[in-house]
Amino acid sequence: MKSALAARLPQRCLALLLLAGAMVLLGCLRSETQQSTAGRSSDTIYVPKEIREQLGLELVAVQRTLIGSLARAPGTLELNENRTARVGAFVDGKVAAVLTDVGDRVRPGQPLAYLFSPAWQQARAELRKAEAAAAAARQEVSYATQVLARAQRLFHAGAVSRQEVEKAALDRFVAQQNLAAARAELARARQQVRQLSGAGPAVQEDADWLVVASPQAGVVIERHVNLGSSVTTGALLFVVSDLTELWLVAEIPEAELARFQGGSTVTFRVAAYPDEQFTAQIERIGDTLDPHTRRARVRCKVPNPDFRLKPHMFATLELGRAEQREATVVPDSAVQEVEGVSVVFVAEGADRFRRQPVEVGQTHNGLTEIRSGLEPGETVVGNGSFLLKSGLVLQANPEDH
Repeated sequence: MKSALAARLPQRCLALLLLAGAMVLLGCLRSETQQSTAGRSSDTIYVPKEIREQLGLELVAVQRTLIGSLARAPGTLELNENRTARVGAFVDGKVAAVLTDVGDRVRPGQPLAYLFSPAWQQARAELRKAEAAAAAARQEVSYATQVLARAQRLFHAGAVSRQEVEKAALDRFVAQQNLAAARAELARARQQVRQLSGAGPAVQEDADWLVVASPQAGVVIERHVNLGSSVTTGALLFVVSDLTELWLVAEIPEAELARFQGGSTVTFRVAAYPDEQFTAQIERIGDTLDPHTRRARVRCKVPNPDFRLKPHMFATLELGRAEQREATVVPDSAVQEVEGVSVVFVAEGADRFRRQPVEVGQTHNGLTEIRSGLEPGETVVGNGSFLLKSGLVLQANPEDH
């Protein structure tokens, strides 16, 4: 219990410190409102030096420095849908045996499960009946052909009439038509058996159980059945995916989209291997932007022969080499967001701080690029700017506090 309490103390202390800082600012602001407010802006907050020192507000200068312009975008590793098979049931039935589990590697045609199905039994019975009918029809054609040949010989010898020859020819024609019909029925019965079995490579027309087979090589990613489970036509039973190639799906900002081209090679990193870079090839770039995020979806092929990369890993996509360019920067801690707008607090005098809207760019090594709104040499609040943001809210709504 002591260790758990000790683990919570830093968080509680931090929360109490922020609360105390907000209360100090509130007291300061309430005292200020009792004084003259002439010429003061609602975007300005007043914090005396002694209060600023108690809160630990840090003043930093806006600088010009070199930052990298390496394009990055967050992404996720996903299953390659072109190498993923979702194995479903082609008939109603009950699971008689489950032969694989999640994580098993399977080959094409390998049985995954056996199903008992009345429809499968009926289809097999109809197939056997059709096979027997086709065999009988073939015998009838053979016999009718022999009878016709005998009648023709006898007719040439003058032993039978032409009418007997014509009757034998008609019997053979009828037998041939019956054989054609029997063959059509046999083809239909075989097609029904193949449809019920999913037309997979492991079709066994004489099996008592319906074989659910893997249509490809890969790893069993999902299993949705157990022994004795009842399944219906179309129910998902297994998902098998070839994990030797994955997809990396990323959302690219509109401003960086021109740097990505189909077929080009990109690099990315994952948290599991922070010191390693992996390669991918851009396969498809979305034709539309998300209207809310102003980003386009980019899909890349990722080779994964050793299975080190896993589906659903978060990744950071990179493109091009890091180029150095000069930019105006402030510490990340200096930038706050107020009503959806990025702002910093610019020092104006000893105890006055003005909220200044800014346009931010890239972040690099703890620094945020300021594209507009600040000039080098100005002084802003770094650590502690969140307290000023809170104080500004209190100042705007003193009656709520």
